[in-house]
Amino acid sequence: MKAKIFTFFCILFLGFSNARGQGNYLKQIEKGEFSSVEKKINKGLEKEPNDVGLNFCLATLFLNRKFENYHPKKAYDLLIKTEKLYADLTNEKEIKRLNEVPINAGVISQKLDTVCQLALEDAIQKNSVEALDDFLFYFIWASTENKQKAVEKRDAAAFSNALKINSLDAFDQFLSKYPNAIQKSEAVKKRNSLAFSIANDSNTISAFENFINRYPNAEQANSASEKIHDLSYKNAEKINTIEAYEKFCNAYPNSKQFSLATSKIHELAYAEAEKLNTIESFQSFLSQYGNSKQYPKAKKILESKIFKEATATGNWISFRDFIEKYPDHSRVDEARDSIFSIGKEKRDVEALKYCIQNFSGDRRKNAFILFHDLFTMDGETITLDKFYEEYNDDLFEDIKTKDYALAELGDQLELHLGYDESQFYDYDSYIRKAAPNDRAFLALQNMIAEDIRLKNWNDALERINIYRNYFGDRHAKINDLLGILRVTGESSVKIQPFGKEINSIEGDEYIPTITADNKTLYFCGKNRGDNYGGEDVYQAKLRPSQSSFVVSDLSTSGTNDAPLSVSTDGTTIMLFIGGKLYTSNKMVNGWSQPEELIGDINEGKWQADAMVSSDGNALIFSSIRNSNYDYHTNNIIENYHGGGEFSSDIYVCLKNEDGGWGEAQNLGPVINTIYCDRSPFLHPDMKTLYFSSSGHGGLGGLDVFKSTRLHDSCWNCWSEPVNLGKEINTADKDWGYKITTDGNRAYFSKDKENGNSGIFWLNLPNYLRPDYVATISGKLLDKNNLPLSSEIRWEDLKTGKLVGKSKSNPEDGSYFIVLPMGKIYGYYVDKSDYFPLSNNLDLRQGNKAVQVENDISMVTFEQMINEGIAVPINNLFFDFGKYELLSYSIPELKRVSEIIKENKLKIEISGHTDNVGDAKSNLILSEYRANAVRDFLISEGCDASLLITKGYGKTKPVSTNETEVGRAKNRRVEMRFIK
Repeated sequence: MKAKIFTFFCILFLGFSNARGQGNYLKQIEKGEFSSVEKKINKGLEKEPNDVGLNFCLATLFLNRKFENYHPKKAYDLLIKTEKLYADLTNEKEIKRLNEVPINAGVISQKLDTVCQLALEDAIQKNSVEALDDFLFYFIWASTENKQKAVEKRDAAAFSNALKINSLDAFDQFLSKYPNAIQKSEAVKKRNSLAFSIANDSNTISAFENFINRYPNAEQANSASEKIHDLSYKNAEKINTIEAYEKFCNAYPNSKQFSLATSKIHELAYAEAEKLNTIESFQSFLSQYGNSKQYPKAKKILESKIFKEATATGNWISFRDFIEKYPDHSRVDEARDSIFSIGKEKRDVEALKYCIQNFSGDRRKNAFILFHDLFTMDGETITLDKFYEEYNDDLFEDIKTKDYALAELGDQLELHLGYDESQFYDYDSYIRKAAPNDRAFLALQNMIAEDIRLKNWNDALERINIYRNYFGDRHAKINDLLGILRVTGESSVKIQPFGKEINSIEGDEYIPTITADNKTLYFCGKNRGDNYGGEDVYQAKLRPSQSSFVVSDLSTSGTNDAPLSVSTDGTTIMLFIGGKLYTSNKMVNGWSQPEELIGDINEGKWQADAMVSSDGNALIFSSIRNSNYDYHTNNIIENYHGGGEFSSDIYVCLKNEDGGWGEAQNLGPVINTIYCDRSPFLHPDMKTLYFSSSGHGGLGGLDVFKSTRLHDSCWNCWSEPVNLGKEINTADKDWGYKITTDGNRAYFSKDKENGNSGIFWLNLPNYLRPDYVATISGKLLDKNNLPLSSEIRWEDLKTGKLVGKSKSNPEDGSYFIVLPMGKIYGYYVDKSDYFPLSNNLDLRQGNKAVQVENDISMVTFEQMINEGIAVPINNLFFDFGKYELLSYSIPELKRVSEIIKENKLKIEISGHTDNVGDAKSNLILSEYRANAVRDFLISEGCDASLLITKGYGKTKPVSTNETEVGRAKNRRVEMRFIK
């Protein structure tokens, strides 16, 4: 207990002692007794390093400028420490004793202000950026005022340094480091002035551009821009081209020289347009230089040329394109009137629709009325609904009531049921009121149907003439019908039924499909004793005649199966199964499993009547799809237009390079109508189309028509369809006509005497026949006379273009090719490992049918090599007595060159002649021709060292020289491999 009391008094004494000592230390410092007091303070701190008073006193010592170790930073650090130690004190007596010194928070804070003030004064005294930055960095507790003063002094010193250096980098660094300096504006001016001076000294576009890019807000920027403009314009003047001036204008649209450069462009462009003196040149000038002083003159010249050329075709599309291309042309109104006139004259719905959508005033009103009359020409209620849903214009407020009243009268006639004399007054009243619409015409067809069936042509004409005036003199369907009935009947037309080998007594036979060689008939049979079930595919041999039988490979009991067409080569058959198109290929032992056609072909709601063109490159078929011309594609309407016929259109798909079928193309409005157009048959002449339609007018129902393709590269270019006439067409549905390759006969189905359908044929009059064609047939055999299955290709030798393919029958090797007239053709066999034997046929002057029978004996490359067999290079052409190769030879020789390059064996090319002329001349000619072939092959990349030529003249004939055909075979060039 005594010890504790003793300790307490010691501490108390020590505290009093420290307090008194610290007060004395401060007085000693004031007296300048620095050395002794420093020792005492440091000695005390060794014992008590965290003593508040001692730290305060030492800081005060370091703060005295007279002290040799004057050090504001140390004083600052000690005061920061003292402030923290004092803040941590909890002993009230000790705090009280320190306060008597006096040492307290206020004194410490005041002392901190003093040290910061002294440090700032020292930094200002040094007047360096480093000293002032050091102050700001170290004395963070300095007052805001002192910091601001230090910043200002620092910025001033930095600016002074930049001024001394006087470089762009110096000023940029100053601005970068001290963006808020009061010298900023002056520094920017100094820098910009210096930079502009440097650019001026360089006096280049790039120098001034660099100045503007770096200092876009400099007061010298405008001057720099003007300098750039001046230099650039001078450069453009030196070049003096449109491009040079345009480049200047594009780069400097706000320059003083812009208008001058623009004028130069106009002058040069106009001079160029005048020099070319074409529509395109003036059009280009006007489109680019609308504000030029030459514009009025150029426009006047252009308009004197453009209207005539733009509308040269005279169709409404050309006038539409003219308006859209040249909306400001002075003759636009004339073009508008022309579109309306064409729409009116040609009853062109699209032309009138364009008028409605793009014109105003009387033009639109008159076009709209005509458009209404054409759109609603069928007279059907459903069409009126569609029209007024899309075009419910106030213009038709009164017409609409009349339209629906007439449509109701037409509905009441129930035209699909046919005509009975008891309905005369209803029919008579309707026709008089509704003509010239199509339902009125249909009603008239119904009224004369019985006369047509009985061939009472005059009675039919008499009835038509009663109503003719109601339809008007220019009603195409009435005039066509009158023309059909007035023409003297073609007595040569005889409709003949097939016998019991084809037609059954109890069943139905329809959709006859004849092979191109006219030897085999396929058809659809139903309700026959030998049916599997539903519709089945039947086949019958015509030459020699054999009874029909079900084709088991193509018929099933659970589906309706119908043949549509057979490819020209007889190896592919097209089938209708459930509204879609299928194909099957002939195999060694029958037909393959039918496969649905892929691509765009089966994308419609219904497809039928398909056939592949004789060259194998086009698939023609009937379809119901959105691109049809009818108004009701999405609604298969029962009894529409007096019957149950689908409103189908005829389409074509062209074969792609990869062998697939391309997008379906509509054959266009010359062929297709808003009603039913179907059963297309394109004859092997590749241009004569037979099809059935209820939309072109005729005797009633579906009539068969003939049209001609006007260009072999166009599938929507057709002549106006011609009705096959009253001896062929009837008042009922005539469709499915197939024409023989020789054009003499048509095969079709019609009702037998018992009312069921049967297969019939008739002989076509000459004026309804297609063009002549050439047929090439024979067998493709190997060296052992066994049949070969291979592809045969034919090409246009003038262009070298492949124009068709066919296949040989895998069963017996037979092949059949049909070629249209007008070209010189080469054809060759394309089978792997076999030499592509070829031949040619010149049909350029064809004015009669041509038939060629030619068995082809094929040899393999291996046989040629091992047995030294020579094969003829048939498709070579020389002028008489000459050896220069004609261009028609090129396709053949290109193929031969590939064979030679691939086999890399030595080849003998031998020339041969017939026996006409002397032996010596023939020998020389044969050698020269062989050499001509060799030279061409070398030009194609064949190794010259592998090519040997020899001329044999007339010494090795392969046929008789007594006939022209034999002599032609003897005039040849052959090749054989030499081991």
